[in-house]
Amino acid sequence: DFDLIDQKKIELESAEPLRQLRIQRNQLLAETDWRMVSDYQGTNQAEWQTYRQALRDITTQTPSLDENGNLTGIIWPTPPTD
Repeated sequence: DFDLIDQKKIELESAEPLRQLRIQRNQLLAETDWRMVSDYQGTNQAEWQTYRQALRDITTQTPSLDENGNLTGIIWPTPPTD
């Protein structure tokens, strides 16, 4: 049925910004996983924990895609400096 196909297409297109947001967020989390191991000697571990929590919470924002398919409408947290 054509209507079902159109409906599914709209559903997938509307889910795409959040899907891309999660991909980028997961990459940033993966890049900082090593800072959460128990033998990490950094003095700013609490700041990294706060940053990582902000990344996990980022999906509460409402992302969209621009005409080039890039995420917009997202305020990314700033990672702590070492």
